[in-house]
Amino acid sequence: MALAGALASCGLIVGGFTNKTLRPRIPGSHRYRVTDSGLRTAIFISRVHTRLLQPGLASLLDEAAVPTPLRRHLDHFTDAVDQIAREHNLAA
Repeated sequence: MALAGALASCGLIVGGFTNKTLRPRIPGSHRYRVTDSGLRTAIFISRVHTRLLQPGLASLLDEAAVPTPLRRHLDHFTDAVDQIAREHNLAA
């Protein structure tokens, strides 16, 4: 399922380029064949999601978690954006 999602998202990001190189259409049908390059790209995107995005977002969104460097940087960034909004009388 994750692999199918990665292929679909890759197709949405790259657009027409993807149809020719990562998953060309089978002539005379509405089906596509995944190329070796397309499969490697889908596996890479799936691994990035599993190894980086999931743990990173979990550490950012868990209020009870021990502060990590990523969390501290996000808090600092949020404080800076809030300060700029206050200085310019913008709604938060």
